[in-house]
Amino acid sequence: MSLVIFLSDLHIIEGTEDEEQRLLDIVDDAAHIESAPPIVHVAVGGDCIEGTDIHRQQNAMVHIPAREQVNNALRLFKKFILKLRKAFPNAQIIITWVGGNHGRTSHTAHPSNNWDIELGQRLANWVYDREMPDIVVRVQTRAWHAKFQVHHTVFYMIHKIGGKPTHLETNARKGVIYERLMQHKADVVLLGHYHRGTHHCHQNGTLKLVVNGAFSECEPFYREENGYWSRPGQAIIMVPEEGVPMEEDVHWARWD
Repeated sequence: MSLVIFLSDLHIIEGTEDEEQRLLDIVDDAAHIESAPPIVHVAVGGDCIEGTDIHRQQNAMVHIPAREQVNNALRLFKKFILKLRKAFPNAQIIITWVGGNHGRTSHTAHPSNNWDIELGQRLANWVYDREMPDIVVRVQTRAWHAKFQVHHTVFYMIHKIGGKPTHLETNARKGVIYERLMQHKADVVLLGHYHRGTHHCHQNGTLKLVVNGAFSECEPFYREENGYWSRPGQAIIMVPEEGVPMEEDVHWARWD
């Protein structure tokens, strides 16, 4: 079994000790699930930082510039990578990175003009400078989505699906997910943005959709857009060498 660690919607502002410990605890959870995976794929699905000027109430809550948020998040991610490498010394570690809507420098900016992307690129440069050949960092600079494969399972990761926000469990939203799976010839959609902390499967039990929860316990980060509350959490997915993940292969790093 290999592992996919899905990180999204961290909304890091100050890089507090609590946020650092939560991120490091994910490594412990992953190691407890599978102690010696051949591949650990870290899928980073956007909104790593909180950003600025994204919504009307934000600037009353956030007093730290986006560039400083990037510095704080980078410090946490460096510690996460070092702990991950120590926990899985024989694994190939691959990081696939996309930006989110909170990373935008403006509402109309191209996806490459994104603080999340700068964070990913700075992390990639740090890995390269430290000469860690067992770690590969792939930053998607031109879109908010990316596709990658682990064994025989194809994952399609996107921060947000377009259209008017609706509750994810409506038939209409499920239809959008099926369209994405068929369009991109993927097995599983990894979805950020909605802060639901849930997953859905096909009728035969194979995994179809994983939606991360949030990272912080305070408003507005772990409330889904239509007011449905979820416990904060990040998904860890076991990927078999043959076949695709099943419902029981999804585990959650949760914080109560």
